[in-house]
Amino acid sequence: MIAPDGIPLAAADAARLHMSARENPMHITALLSLDRAIAREVLEARLDSRLARHARFRQRVVEARLGLGMPRWRFDPTFDVRHHVHRIDAALVPSSRSLEELTSDVASIPLTLRHPLWRAHLIDGAEPALVLTIHHALADGAALLALLDELVDDGHGEQREPPAAPRTPPSRARRIAAGAVAASRLALARPDPATPLRGRLGPEKRLAFSAPLPLDELRALAHALDTTVTGVLLAAVAGACRTEAAASGRDERLVIHALMPVDARRGPAGALGNRYGSALVPLPIGAGDLDARVHRVREAARALRSSDAGAEAARLAEAAGALSGFVERLGVSLFSRRASVTVSSVRGPLREVRLCGAAVRDVVVWAPAAGSIAVSVTLMSYAGRARIGVAVDAQTIGSARRLVDELERELAQIRAFASATAAYTAMR
Repeated sequence: MIAPDGIPLAAADAARLHMSARENPMHITALLSLDRAIAREVLEARLDSRLARHARFRQRVVEARLGLGMPRWRFDPTFDVRHHVHRIDAALVPSSRSLEELTSDVASIPLTLRHPLWRAHLIDGAEPALVLTIHHALADGAALLALLDELVDDGHGEQREPPAAPRTPPSRARRIAAGAVAASRLALARPDPATPLRGRLGPEKRLAFSAPLPLDELRALAHALDTTVTGVLLAAVAGACRTEAAASGRDERLVIHALMPVDARRGPAGALGNRYGSALVPLPIGAGDLDARVHRVREAARALRSSDAGAEAARLAEAAGALSGFVERLGVSLFSRRASVTVSSVRGPLREVRLCGAAVRDVVVWAPAAGSIAVSVTLMSYAGRARIGVAVDAQTIGSARRLVDELERELAQIRAFASATAAYTAMR
């Protein structure tokens, strides 16, 4: 039985809610490229039966009065799935507008606390697509992939919402105390240096995505460099940020940090909510030598995997969510100054799927950046290939497409480096 005033958000979910700001609204955007258009009524029926069965997609968030206490989930008495589905006729849009630009426009539309925090845009035209926008307070990336698995034609639409984790959450005082220890360590870290990657943010976001990247080739490249696919991505991001930050000729010791999600899931797989923390990974953008950058990023990725960063970051997020929104936003501001880019890697469906009869040709995801961070890079795998989605603040960075091009050039250089290294090793 749900209380009349609703149920409190979990601390980690409240943390993502309060990270949201006009300049960085904490929206997760997913683009599903389709082989043909889907009728709006058909999609509405699918969303109503598969997505809206989860209470959160029918609930709005109500903040506590005066900011004292936890925000709560409360059912929206006016909920109608049709209010959350919109259609864009590309034929009525200037021909110069690409799918990337249309997705950027949609991603820049804010969600409101007056209604459940999600929406869907159907794009009809030469490049039919579905754009889903979901607030991070509803779920993290792993949970959203489980939702995608439910939405597709062979999905598990009959299953019920996973039960809550069978554990008693720590008290608010204990969460704050544990987070204080994690925060004290974070406070010792210096803010990232001033570079063109940082600046005053605006409300408009620009999105772009890479050409498809064969997943087997990425795995082979990671193996050749004795790292992971995420390690390859981080090395490419370091090189692209070096170019974007005009780091050439600057101090070889110049380092910025990537804010990376680290899994700390406790509870059933697929459960909605946020079960991860974020850790700082150093990116040596001052290093002009590609070999040095790859080596240093590889060691940083190894250190991240071997540390307790996931649990530490989760404790910090839970503590933040237990505080008032004002105090938390102050903490987010301080935390985000210690990073210049958000980097995520998400594993999608292994095989191609269909949605309402249409084949899903590709999936691209853009994770949000928190606080004052202006750049987000997300690698999403799907059916044996991957795409890199880049979201940037239009006021600070300007062009997401330019950064995607830099990432693709950097990946090509890393491939050439790995091949040359393998050839040299074979000759010895």
